[in-house]
Amino acid sequence: MGKYLLNSGAGMAGIHGVATKPEARGRGIARALTVAALSSAVDDGYKVGLLHSSPMAITFYQGLGFRDVAESALYGPPDGFHL
Repeated sequence: MGKYLLNSGAGMAGIHGVATKPEARGRGIARALTVAALSSAVDDGYKVGLLHSSPMAITFYQGLGFRDVAESALYGPPDGFHL
């Protein structure tokens, strides 16, 4: 029903691609996935978490304690990304 990707390196753990199927939304799955990723990073000794969020999920992640520190952009071929 959901998935996430955790990348780590340079002293930071990055959470990317948190997704929940539309029919499963509203059940706390994205929250559980994000907390699982963060817990895994903490268990591995990481103290800094980096998150890239879609505009529609910013409020959700702010509710988990994330805050804006910088803006970033994603560049690629027009048909190259399927999020």
